[in-house]
Amino acid sequence: MRKGEGANKGGNLKEIVLHLLKQRIDQPVSGGELAAKLVVSRTAVWKAVNALRAEGYLITGTPRRGYQLSSHSDLILPGEIKAGLSTAVLGRRVEYRVKVTSTNTLARQLAEEGAEEGTVVLAEEQTAGRGRRGSTWFSPPRQGIWLSVLLRPQLSPLWAPYFTMAAALAALRAVQQAAGPEVPAGIKWPNDLLLRGRKVGGVLCEVAAEPDLLRYVVAGIGINVRQAEEDFPPALRAHSTSLFRETGRLCLRAPVIRQLLRELEDLYLRLKQGRQEEVRALYSSHCLTLGQEVEVRREGGAEPLSGRAEAIGSDGALLIRTAEGRSLPVYAGEVSLRRPGGGYA
Repeated sequence: MRKGEGANKGGNLKEIVLHLLKQRIDQPVSGGELAAKLVVSRTAVWKAVNALRAEGYLITGTPRRGYQLSSHSDLILPGEIKAGLSTAVLGRRVEYRVKVTSTNTLARQLAEEGAEEGTVVLAEEQTAGRGRRGSTWFSPPRQGIWLSVLLRPQLSPLWAPYFTMAAALAALRAVQQAAGPEVPAGIKWPNDLLLRGRKVGGVLCEVAAEPDLLRYVVAGIGINVRQAEEDFPPALRAHSTSLFRETGRLCLRAPVIRQLLRELEDLYLRLKQGRQEEVRALYSSHCLTLGQEVEVRREGGAEPLSGRAEAIGSDGALLIRTAEGRSLPVYAGEVSLRRPGGGYA
């Protein structure tokens, strides 16, 4: 067998070297051992290792000891996301970019080009990340999870609000698993994820629909993962947080993404099976807004609406009980919770 023949039979050399280094992560593997296993030259192994380093893998090389892959390599490349992903639909195709204007924008473009359901768009950085009601989303490079998922539900447009509920729930569950049960977490209606009362993430669902059919839904999710306090712009520090800021631990992003996709697929299947009320009940049980005295600043210059947030309607509206005893639905607006000492925040 000629040098290089074994590696060619086994597939891409770089991927095989990565697989072997992962088997003994945080331990050195000699270049000679890798070369012998793969029936390639040491130079070929060295080139594969350098290619992996260029992708962002933390691999040290020590004479007479070999190469060592660090478990702190925080990568969200397609191969890292798909490794161990148990979903049936979500994540079959993963589009990765170092920088985009917005993952939702790219996902919608791919949707119009016919991309398959379950396509995931991931980026290290968004230069024009979008939040609800035209707000911007601070998306610094390699500090968070900025992703969008393409869904083709074949359901009535009336069910569109449930996709925001499902996406917020899925993201919350992934955040809870990463943060641990000791960190209070919940959802602020309609789409903010909170840890200890500060915003750690958010959801933006955008739809393309016919009068009686959802053509597709793009569920955009942003989660702050590795930012320290000083990484946030001064205007955001008081109200924004990250998994690192709340736990003191630098968690890897790929496992959080895999958990998010598993949770979202479970909830999405419930919606497709007509189990919308299950999703609404689950969302309501994690919605910190319910039971609180709130003020809602509505769009279009309308007077703010204040009262007690009582329930989530079947159409996704927040139902507010006013001081006069009326129950009024709110479909869009900025919600502030009443402080214990008075005023809203």
